[in-house]
Amino acid sequence: MKRFKIISTGGFRQSWKNLVTLFALFGLGLLLNGLQPLALQPQRALAAGDVTETPPLSPSQTPSPSSTPSPLPTQTAPCSSFDVVLALDSSNSIGLSDFQILKTFAKQFVTAFKVGPGASRFGIVQFSTEGKGRIESVLSENASAINTAIDKMVPINGFTDIQEGLAISRIELVTKGRPNVARQIILLTDGVHNEAGDPIAEAQLAKAEGITIQTIGIGEAADSKLLKAIASTPADTFRVADFKQLPTLVKGLVFKTCNAPVALTRTVTPKPKATVALTSTITPKPKATVVLTRTVTPKPKATVVLTSTITPKPKATVALTRTVATPKRSLAITPTP
Repeated sequence: MKRFKIISTGGFRQSWKNLVTLFALFGLGLLLNGLQPLALQPQRALAAGDVTETPPLSPSQTPSPSSTPSPLPTQTAPCSSFDVVLALDSSNSIGLSDFQILKTFAKQFVTAFKVGPGASRFGIVQFSTEGKGRIESVLSENASAINTAIDKMVPINGFTDIQEGLAISRIELVTKGRPNVARQIILLTDGVHNEAGDPIAEAQLAKAEGITIQTIGIGEAADSKLLKAIASTPADTFRVADFKQLPTLVKGLVFKTCNAPVALTRTVTPKPKATVALTSTITPKPKATVVLTRTVTPKPKATVVLTSTITPKPKATVALTRTVATPKRSLAITPTP
């Protein structure tokens, strides 16, 4: 048994406190000696000397705050309120089976959101050969109508006019999009732009209207450089090896869509239509000649009545003079008129 020597320097009270402490430690030692054999491992039994006493905090000391994880990124736009147009490639390079996968992907993406009044709205556009692009579903808040429009989609089959796909989608969002709501175009293609028009210039027009553009390239033939130039940021470009991998993009697209920035409402003045100046020589038309038609009754020819008084010529008076040889006598015969 260990002996303890108590040295008291503070009188009876100090000695009493030391004595209480001594018995407490002594009892704790007996307790630990009894519990140690019961432990699964001897090192699991803690002795009094194994515990380090934490000194009390002074009034001026404050506990250091525990490190907290950085907050999750906040959404810049309500995920339940935005307008999105899916612009889907429908060129010859997409077979019927892949086109069916494309339609299923579009429906999966729409179904991932709350669609309805005051919530999200979707529109569906197909593009192919220049002039053949069309709207399959206008911006709608009716999920059933949107899915029905997707089910009824028939591939156009032709070339790849990405510029027209962007233009149709942009006009739909500008003319029918809601104010103070995030507006987006999600363009999907498996090829390259091979028609007239400039897709990059068209994308710039959309961005100037506050529209966010996301692009999806499928397969090695998709023009990655062009799709990055069209997208709002490099992070807004997605790529998969084939159509079967499209469902793997749904989650990432949903996140990007929910965090798209909201364009502030502004008054958009429509651009005037292009004026084409044709240079040509124009011969002024002669002034109109008014022909007055009237019936002119010709005056009858003047009838000249010549009145003449014919004085019959007097019968000739023949003066016959004859000499009658009469001796010494002359006879003169004068005719009576």
